Amino acid sequence: MLCQLVADAVGSGLHRARSIAHGGRVCYAVAASVAIVTTNRENNMKRKMQRSSGLTLIQVMLLLLVIGLVGSFVVESLIDKRCESAPTSDVCKERAQATKK
Repeated sequence: MLCQLVADAVGSGLHRARSIAHGGRVCYAVAASVAIVTTNRENNMKRKMQRSSGLTLIQVMLLLLVIGLVGSFVVESLIDKRCESAPTSDVCKERAQATKK
């Protein structure tokens, strides 16, 4: 009886629990405490969701590191392609001198 009362109270509001228990104070108090616990859990989950909506500083730093590494390989390959097509450009001459040393 008490389990059914608590389930009904949480599911449809505290006023129904009071009417089922015929004004019993114990049942009303149990239903109220279950409703408060449920509300507190929902509020805690909402707070956690709000806190975890952004990236941390470490995640941003790692993201920038990966972007920098990929960018360096892309620039390197672009310079190599340009030196293959036009080997007389200044960039290619400087690279040739740097590799000879």
